[in-house]
Amino acid sequence: MLHHLETATGYRFVLTSDAAAGDLRPMLWHLYEHLFLGYALRNPMYAPGTPIRCVGFAAEVDRYVRQLPAFAAK
Repeated sequence: MLHHLETATGYRFVLTSDAAAGDLRPMLWHLYEHLFLGYALRNPMYAPGTPIRCVGFAAEVDRYVRQLPAFAAK
């Protein structure tokens, strides 16, 4: 299943999952509000539209997604 979030500012977030995962848009909002805003948009060194080259951001996204029930190892 494809989950999609587009913000008012034009940023798009996409996540794929099994169909049984349900609606994951709240998780995409969390990624946007708590991780992307903090690691990218509030970072004066980040240039909008460029890749986020931050180990901390990648680690936090990975940690957050792995703890979601829909992505738990079975």
